Amino acid sequence: MTAKIVSFPTPNDQMLQEMDRLIRAYLFELTGNPELTEQVGDRMSHFVANYANKTFEPCFNLPLPPDMPQQQIDHLMGVIDEGFQQNCREINEMISKIIFERMYFEVEYYEQLNSRPSSSLTQVKNRP
Repeated sequence: MTAKIVSFPTPNDQMLQEMDRLIRAYLFELTGNPELTEQVGDRMSHFVANYANKTFEPCFNLPLPPDMPQQQIDHLMGVIDEGFQQNCREINEMISKIIFERMYFEVEYYEQLNSRPSSSLTQVKNRP
């Protein structure tokens, strides 16, 4: 008898599944079109998995003078950490914007391929 190995989703897999679910729910809520939701959702799933699912690790080569007081070192490390956290927030915002822009593009592409009038999603994107 052969044993079957069941692999559990990693946190990364779970995040991708949740993003996929949210994208599909958003598409369906705005368009009401199950076919569009499926096709655009599939294309977005591939896009998110390949391009918008990267982590960033800082790499610093910051030599400190050996006689630098610990208080200054702690302050410097705190400032670096704050800057890195701000940078992470900005990167996450940028990635979110890229995902939404790509989703709008995919909806427009789907609609052009299927010669359908613009959906409410396209109309939402074009609002001032």
